[in-house]
Amino acid sequence: MIDDVGDEKVDEMKEKQIDTPMPEPITPRQFPRYTPRRLKKIHVIAIGLAMLLLLGAVIAVYIMNQPAPITANIIVDILPGNSVPSNVSNMSNDTKISFNATVLTPQQKQCVNQLNSFYANTYVGSLEQGIPSCVFSEIPPEATNYTMTMDNVRKGNITAQYFCTGLDTGYYKQPDFYPASLYPSYLSPSATGHIIYGYGSYLSELLAGVKAGDNFSSCVYINTIPSASMYQGLAFSTVVYGGAGSGVAFKQQTKFSDGTKTVGTEDMSQYFSVDVVPDYILLGPTFPYVSGDWSQKVRLDIRVSPNTPSGKYMIVLGPNGRIPSDVETEWSQEHPGNYVRSSSTGFYTDILLMGVQVS
Repeated sequence: MIDDVGDEKVDEMKEKQIDTPMPEPITPRQFPRYTPRRLKKIHVIAIGLAMLLLLGAVIAVYIMNQPAPITANIIVDILPGNSVPSNVSNMSNDTKISFNATVLTPQQKQCVNQLNSFYANTYVGSLEQGIPSCVFSEIPPEATNYTMTMDNVRKGNITAQYFCTGLDTGYYKQPDFYPASLYPSYLSPSATGHIIYGYGSYLSELLAGVKAGDNFSSCVYINTIPSASMYQGLAFSTVVYGGAGSGVAFKQQTKFSDGTKTVGTEDMSQYFSVDVVPDYILLGPTFPYVSGDWSQKVRLDIRVSPNTPSGKYMIVLGPNGRIPSDVETEWSQEHPGNYVRSSSTGFYTDILLMGVQVS
């Protein structure tokens, strides 16, 4: 009996096995088809992702190595009203020459004729509006909020960072951006004589409070002074002074926190890395018309060494850099008889005095 029961169960199990459907065999179509074309597409996508990651890493490194936005306590040195003096260099002797029609360019001759006509007639209304159009034909349009912004600039109601990054050509190329406005030079009959060259800077002084290891930037605007007729090449140099003594001093009212205006003459350049951008410029004339390049922005990117001792320092921006010989040759050829390198004039003046207090 036991054997019969066992046989019946075995038969039952066999029947179940027979009735259970077998799984269908897996064909190659059920696997992903990595054809050469598909593999190439995946390869391209992988390369693209890798390049994006690499680009992100490069951008991150670039940003880390850039001077940080100005977080230092930079005090912009601005006197009340419009009386801030700019640094000016112009020869005191033999600076007047007569215009000679044979050496004038067509544009210069046109403006001289228009100015002579302007001076010969009584103009009713604003004299500034009556100045011949050729004089300011190369000046870009004035910024929409120019008057309000410049009022804040004159009063010192701006940050040093805004002074550096917030003022475009709609501001700093305008005839009255600088304290020494261009308008007065065109409001008197001076077309028979003019100044040969001269440059100014705005600001001419400022003070920064930083910590050792800080990076910051500052700007200075450099212009051809009114009534100057020559193109001028300027290349920039920097020196950092410090130490005890009183060899280098602010010329205006700027003072360090201890109430003094001076630092010693010891060279402290090992503690500061100063990059000037650009490192040379060509300033255009302001008479008998105003060149589009009469005013330019120059930026100083400054890195303070972590090892810099606490104290006060003076960064001096000067015009004693070197203009590449090929560039100077090009400028001389473009403006024959009407180009001068400022460092060759025998007259030197500092462009910017930047006091730095390191805590």
